[in-house]
Amino acid sequence: MIMVDQCPFCGEEHILINEADVSGYAVYCSSCLAAGPVKDSIMESIGAWNKATRLELLNFEIPATT
Repeated sequence: MIMVDQCPFCGEEHILINEADVSGYAVYCSSCLAAGPVKDSIMESIGAWNKATRLELLNFEIPATT
């Protein structure tokens, strides 16, 4: 089982995983809305969130959905 780390910006522990678009998933903070990179699977998105630094998350933009 993989655990989702708390938000590196605000410390929120209630972290959500959502379909970011038709081809991927992203982890995001329910409090400050920081978001991790879009990945192909939920497990990959959690891994990327847990490894990301604040700078990496600041420079990431979720693609717009139509």
